[in-house]
Order: sequence, then structure tokens, then C-alpha cells
Amino acid sequence: MTTLGTAVKLGDNGKIVAEYTAQTTPAWGEDKNATVGTELASTMHINYVYALSDTASLTIFYNSMTASENSKLREDIATNTANIAVLNAAGQSTAGAEQMGSLLDIYKWSSTPSMGVALNVKFGG
Repeated sequence: MTTLGTAVKLGDNGKIVAEYTAQTTPAWGEDKNATVGTELASTMHINYVYALSDTASLTIFYNSMTASENSKLREDIATNTANIAVLNAAGQSTAGAEQMGSLLDIYKWSSTPSMGVALNVKFGG
């Protein structure tokens, strides 16, 4: 995992904070695979903060997470789903296969961006 980040103060005009992380791990099922990060490709965060007063600031932000589908993981999920169908057709218990499917689904990621504006106000001392 590689992360680069910076924070730049713009004098009286606020500050910009940016961070980018790229993640690589051996493929699903290979030695030293970081299981939870199998499909994580990168993350990025950019924030602009402008002080409105000593107790209030305005933040504009953009965050993104980029996924990279792992074909071996997705293949294992599809195989497990097919196994559940076979067990159902044979009248056998699917509990173990369904639990395995739930566990495999945890490792799927999807690309997700978000952006917004936040007003931060401090109350009290």
C-alpha cells in the first residue's frame, strides 16, 4: 500500500488537504493475499477548509474509493452460488454453503465517490 498526502495552507484563504492511496496485494487465493483488500484499488480524499471565524469553518470535500474486481474471487462466489442450487435440488442442507457465500461477499468492493459541504461550528470552551 502506498499513500501520498499533502496539506497546503493558503494564507487567509483556507487550506487544502489531499491524500491518495494505491493498494496492491497478491491475487485472491495466492500466498500473502490481503484478503479484505483483494478488490481495493485506490482511495482519494480532497478537502478544502475555509475558516469563517475562530469558531466556524466551511469544508468542501470529495472522497472516492476505486475497486478492481478480482475474477478469481468472483468465480469462487459464482461456484458457491451454483453449489447452493445443486444442494437445494438434491434436498440437502445449504447452511454451510450459504454461510460461505456470506463470508465471500464480505470481500467484494464497489467503486464509491462522495462529495459535499460541511459547516463546522465549535460551541463552548
